[in-house]
Amino acid sequence: MLTVFVNILFHKTPVYDYYTVDASLGFVTLLFTSLHNHHKTLPSNFDFQLFFNGIDILLKMDDLLSCEKCLWMIYKIVHLLPSKRLAEGVDKERGIVLYKKLIGQNFYKLFFHWSFNVRLLFHNIMLYQCRNWFENV
Repeated sequence: MLTVFVNILFHKTPVYDYYTVDASLGFVTLLFTSLHNHHKTLPSNFDFQLFFNGIDILLKMDDLLSCEKCLWMIYKIVHLLPSKRLAEGVDKERGIVLYKKLIGQNFYKLFFHWSFNVRLLFHNIMLYQCRNWFENV
């Protein structure tokens, strides 16, 4: 059911309308944290490819507020993504995909971004979230 909600939400959200992007990413964050609060994990059929493509589109946009909201969502939920099974094949690939999208493709753009908030969010993700998430890779 989570896959269906995220799929519909990502396909129906216009990327240049900040208020819709804000509401959509807030809702996705709420769904992920609710799963975590109820001690449940992401379903095995969750569409990570669509999820990471949506993140990639938002990070490559020139819209400051959408980029900030996307980084905020990543900061809030990156620890909820599968990390216990990173040694296994599929989850390791998921970790590498997010790593490539954050660090490989957008590292310099986000690390040296003109906006203090974007830089701060990106630095916090790198310092406090990714270290724990990728320590098993």
